Amino acid sequence: MPPRKLHLFKSGLESEVGYQKLKLFLAPIVGATLALAIGGILIQLSGVNPFKAYQVMVVGAFGGSRQLTETILKATPLLIMGLGLTIAFRSKVWNIGAEGQYYIGALLGSIVALTFPSFSGWLLIPLMLVAGAIGGMLWSGLAGLLYIKRGTNIIICTLMLNYIAILLVHFAARIPDNYKQYHQRLNHLGNCIRNLQRYL
Repeated sequence: MPPRKLHLFKSGLESEVGYQKLKLFLAPIVGATLALAIGGILIQLSGVNPFKAYQVMVVGAFGGSRQLTETILKATPLLIMGLGLTIAFRSKVWNIGAEGQYYIGALLGSIVALTFPSFSGWLLIPLMLVAGAIGGMLWSGLAGLLYIKRGTNIIICTLMLNYIAILLVHFAARIPDNYKQYHQRLNHLGNCIRNLQRYL
């Protein structure tokens, strides 16, 4: 290729890369701006001043140390789930079960905390994080196993596992110290799991 054409090709390639970077940078900004504009229109149609509504929203989220703490508390699980889903979506795996995987991870992390209450926080918190990651991994792995072994639709499977995970956490949270009343239910759950294993 002649030097001039090679130079033009490189310039065009650099321009294309720069355009892609600019698009990646502007996409969330434009999306957020459009969302706020559409939200403002809907708020105005409901008879409320959208600027006042957005002011209350900002003050409620960032107006003080307590508000900021609550915002971080609510945003952290979403950030963790979004970070985990990034890998799946980049792999073209449509994992819709992030909520269930987060619930199971939280359950395992809580079990670790309740099992080792005497551990130092410097040791206990990393152990809880590791247990939470393992819990989410195992729960998502269940959907992957069903997909590989039985050809189950990964979207439907991960979505349905959300409800199972939520109910399992609710069940675990309500088990009293004396759980004899749940013995029959646990036996039934064990039978269901054994029946499920026959299909795997």
